[in-house]
Amino acid sequence: MLNDLSKDIFSNLKKFRDKQVTAENAIKTFIKPGDRIFIDSGCSEPLDLTKKLIELGQELPDVEILHFLSLSDLDYYETAGNIENLN
Repeated sequence: MLNDLSKDIFSNLKKFRDKQVTAENAIKTFIKPGDRIFIDSGCSEPLDLTKKLIELGQELPDVEILHFLSLSDLDYYETAGNIENLN
């Protein structure tokens, strides 16, 4: 029985790994011009994803990023070109 359980766990882990993508790949695949993105607030903010969004800001025309309480360093919003901080 434990052997079957182990097989199921490893099978599910493999399926999960097969679905993983980089933040950059996910952004370039799913975010389109004109999209509005809400970034969760406070400790729920995905910091790496937020930083990658800003880094790729020049490639995301007319994308609006909304947030209420960011734990990120907001200085990068000011230097990202097309990104405007509306706080």
